[in-house]
Amino acid sequence: YIQRITYQTSEGIQKYLVFEVKRTTEDPDLPKELIVKFTQSYSEEAHLVCAQNNMAPKLFSVSNLPGGWMMIVMDKLPVDAQPLYSIPMYERLQYKQAIQAAVGVLHSHGLVH
Repeated sequence: YIQRITYQTSEGIQKYLVFEVKRTTEDPDLPKELIVKFTQSYSEEAHLVCAQNNMAPKLFSVSNLPGGWMMIVMDKLPVDAQPLYSIPMYERLQYKQAIQAAVGVLHSHGLVH
């Protein structure tokens, strides 16, 4: 999907191999800004189920790389989205029902036990 990119990291994702990228080629099938994530453990099926239920950004590609790594290309999260780790522990309780619902969706698809 991506031949040439420019990237920037934000403070919240610097310690992870997650990059905000801007597409530099014209491609009507891709948004101008994307997220590229590098990982050694990933469930494409779980991501697709979550995306279909508006619980994850749209997934564009999963590529296997040497050394057991994968490159995940997905839509950029909305500006107001916050990773759970960045929210103080005492404020996380308000998300309990949404998290339980997400786990329920994944459970109904046999993706978690």
